[in-house]
Amino acid sequence: MPTRSRCGTLGFVIALFSCVGATACSTGSDALPSPTDAGAGTPGTPDVGGMGGSGATGGSAPVVVCDPRPVVIDPTAIIDDMEDRNGSLTPTSGRNGSWWTAADETPGGTLEPRMPLPEAILGGRCGSQYAMRVTGQGFDEWGALLGLGFAYAPDENGEYGPAPIDAHIRQGIRFWARVGDTSTRQVLFHLGDFHAAPAGGYCVEDGSPACFTYEVTLSQIDTSWKQYTIPFAALVHATPDNPNEPIDPTTLYTLNFYFQSSEVFDFWVDDLEFY
Repeated sequence: MPTRSRCGTLGFVIALFSCVGATACSTGSDALPSPTDAGAGTPGTPDVGGMGGSGATGGSAPVVVCDPRPVVIDPTAIIDDMEDRNGSLTPTSGRNGSWWTAADETPGGTLEPRMPLPEAILGGRCGSQYAMRVTGQGFDEWGALLGLGFAYAPDENGEYGPAPIDAHIRQGIRFWARVGDTSTRQVLFHLGDFHAAPAGGYCVEDGSPACFTYEVTLSQIDTSWKQYTIPFAALVHATPDNPNEPIDPTTLYTLNFYFQSSEVFDFWVDDLEFY
C-alpha cells in the first residue's frame, strides 16, 4: 500500500477539522454547528459540521496536525486525491469515472474551468499539492455544480453511460474543502444512488417519479481548509413510499457540490475518499 505524509488526529474525533497553511491543522470550533449557525442551509436541509444529517452533538474537538510520519493509505478507499492532475478519478475498485461541471443557461453566466483539472495549492496542505477548484457567478435559474460520476460502463447497445459502484463496505465519505475570499458560504453536498439516475431504474428524466440526490449543507465552510466526514447512515430522503428513505451505498452513481442560483462561488475540494 502507498504511504504519504498526511493529516493525523490526536484525541477523540468529532468529524470537523480545519487545516491552516502547509504544516499545521487545528479545530475550527469547540462544538459542531447548529442549523442557525452561519453557513446553515435552507429549512429541511440537514446541516453538516463534518457530520451528515441530524444527530450531530457538540463537544470538544481534537487537535489535528500534519503528521510527518508516513501513514499507510488504503488505496481502494481513495476516490481522488488530485495529485495526478487530471480530470479522472483514481482508477481503483471499478471506479473509472471523471469530474465534470454543469450550470443553467443564464446569459452571461461564467464557470471556470468547464473541464475540471486540479490546481496547485499555494504552499500545499498537509502534504497535498493539488486540489480541484471551480469558480463562477451569474447563474440565476437553478445554479451550478462541480460533480463526478463514479463509473461508466456499456449498456445493452454497447454505448457507454453512467454505472453504479458498490460501496456498502464503507461507512461514508470524507474530504477537505474551503472557499475563496469572495465566495458564497452556501455549498451543498449531493450524493446520488439509484434514485438519482434514470439508468438506476427508479426515476425518469424530467418526468415522474423525479430523480433526486441526498443532500447536506457544508456548514462553517470558509477560507480555511476543513475536513468533512459524511456517514451514509445520516443520509435520508422523503419519498412517497418512505418518509425516511435511506441512501443505498450499493448503487452509488454521482457525487457533486452544488452552488445555488445567484451565488458567486470559488470552491476547492481535496482528498476525497471513502472511510
